[in-house]
Amino acid sequence: MDRDETLLRFDTAHPVWTRDLLRTEGAAEETIDALISGALLAGENGVLHLTTEGENAFRLLVSECFLESAPGRPAGDAPTQLFRTRLESAFRRSFIQRWGTKEFHPGARLSYIPDSADAAVVAIAGGRPDWPALRSAESRAFAERFPRTGMAARDCFPKVDEVREWILQSRIRVGALETDLLMLCGYDVNHYMHFPPHPNDDLGLKDKDRYFCFRAPGTVTVETLLAATGRMHLALDFLRRAVLPGFVDRDSQDQDNINWLVFASDSEREVDRVLSLLAPFGDDLIAPVFPFEIWAVSVEALVSVGEPFENVHELFESRGRPVRRMS
Repeated sequence: MDRDETLLRFDTAHPVWTRDLLRTEGAAEETIDALISGALLAGENGVLHLTTEGENAFRLLVSECFLESAPGRPAGDAPTQLFRTRLESAFRRSFIQRWGTKEFHPGARLSYIPDSADAAVVAIAGGRPDWPALRSAESRAFAERFPRTGMAARDCFPKVDEVREWILQSRIRVGALETDLLMLCGYDVNHYMHFPPHPNDDLGLKDKDRYFCFRAPGTVTVETLLAATGRMHLALDFLRRAVLPGFVDRDSQDQDNINWLVFASDSEREVDRVLSLLAPFGDDLIAPVFPFEIWAVSVEALVSVGEPFENVHELFESRGRPVRRMS
């Protein structure tokens, strides 16, 4: 990876890198050193980012190469940003997805109704999780206004403006669930390319398997894991009713689509913790929005892959850890 390719890694989706990550992507040590000595990259504690001069050089490269990209600027939680890049890099190298596609969207956001505090999303009663937000007045009103979710809804789906207007008139609180990484995997490109995109589908979810990844560090609590699960329930309901009715669980060829919540950690030890915290809850984790599965995976397991797997299914069967599968 030459100087320009290395510089272009620092886009809006990947504003910070470490030397190790850049070397993993193919950057030579001397290339990284040259970018730093040339005042295009700077950083502290091993975390590198573009300088003002680097941003200008990035824009020039993009213009010369006719690329649609923008320079990234570090903002917020640098460890989280680095984890997202590390997770994406590990996924990219671990499977091929032959004859298909694989796309990665760090920080992708999903709408859900109603926007709620953790305590309103999930409560533990008698050792079982309860999901009060799914039974809220806002959720019931939303389901009554947009009742079609199955195959019959494909030809009578609500328009974006229609949904937006109803939300404004109803004064419904809409939440934004930010994933750490949204991974989309498609199949048989030459076949599916003939199906038109969906007008509501800003994220490009149609005809793809979807892996909604959320970071689960070693300090994660069961409350945090359950709150993420409950918000994923609400986000899937929003997708099924207001975004892609009829195309969330089946693709254009009526093949099953995957919608998995994936808790991603750095190490296998952290994955063990996720499994131990969630195992007692069984099917209560997935029943409200069936079909739906929950998995866990570690960067440690992904980078241990030698020869990349042919597809994402083989990867998860080998390196993924099921939290709750559909029986």
